[in-house]
Amino acid sequence: AALHAAEAAGRTRKIDVDLTTISSSAGLEESKASVVAADAMVQNAEALVDTAQSQKEEAVAQLAFARAALEQAVAEQGAEDAKYRQSAADLKRYQELAASNTISRQQLDQAVTAERMAAADLDAARGKVATQRSMVQRAQAALKTAEDNVRQARAQVAARKGQLEQAKARLASAQSAPEQVAQSNSRADASQADIEKAQAETEQASLNLSYTRVYAPIDGHVTQKNVEAGAFVQVGQSLMAIVSPQVWVTANFKETQLARMRTGQPVTISVDTYDGKIFHGRVDSIQRGTGSRFSLLPPENASGNFVKVVQRVPVKIVFDHAGELTGYLLVPGMSAVPEVDVTAGVLTARPAPAARDGSVPEPDRREMSRAAP
Repeated sequence: AALHAAEAAGRTRKIDVDLTTISSSAGLEESKASVVAADAMVQNAEALVDTAQSQKEEAVAQLAFARAALEQAVAEQGAEDAKYRQSAADLKRYQELAASNTISRQQLDQAVTAERMAAADLDAARGKVATQRSMVQRAQAALKTAEDNVRQARAQVAARKGQLEQAKARLASAQSAPEQVAQSNSRADASQADIEKAQAETEQASLNLSYTRVYAPIDGHVTQKNVEAGAFVQVGQSLMAIVSPQVWVTANFKETQLARMRTGQPVTISVDTYDGKIFHGRVDSIQRGTGSRFSLLPPENASGNFVKVVQRVPVKIVFDHAGELTGYLLVPGMSAVPEVDVTAGVLTARPAPAARDGSVPEPDRREMSRAAP
């Protein structure tokens, strides 16, 4: 059914090829005209940016000139103010001298005239400063207007360029008409891909069917079976326990017995089930932590008020020869007593502890560490 649908779609797409060929010519000419018009608008907007930029530079120059004139007017006002203060002080002294008839009336009149002229010059200087300040404000306003014009012109350029890019995109789309025709032709041959897709879906269904079988990670004996035939199982559900044929011993040594124990040291193992039988093995690894530390509720003796208890550390011991276990049933939970030869593999000797009387006892020829059952 999918193949027949693909064949019908292919015939439809062949008809679309003719329609695309007819419409592409008109679209191509229209897109070319749009590109030319958009390019002209971009050039016009860039010219406006240049004009606005020149106006801004002129406004900057006018602002600088107005500020310089303002500074000069302020300086002139300061000079006129100094002259006025000097004339006022002279007039006051002449008035005091005129009261005692020390100077003539003509000198007093000259002092009065000089003081009035200085006051007038000071007023004129103040007016000039106010005028220059207003000119600075107008120049600042003109500069702000010019900057706004520049920003608007640049924004217009960006907008025109966006329109130009859109026109170019439409032109590129119109120029891709032959490719669109070829694409329509290729779609007519896509039915085979639909068939391959159906085949892939069938293979995926077969793979999903294989997922209905759950395989054990190792060979061994089934124990603690928690599932029955016909029951539905969930992801992560425990179905059963499998005891591996590989056997090892987990010995809980006291922490005081680990000072000289190393990986690879030989071990002799006796199992309570087989009285008198000695198995041989070696230390495989020592757990990085005591057994109580990894219990459900590990003890926390942070307060310091506790009775010191010697802790035990699990040590994994493996058997040297699998053939040695032939005929013997060793299962998890059995009691075993391992003895580790701690003298083997020790690179440096430690001094023996001093006795109570101060003498040094003779070291043992063979020291053994024995775990509790």
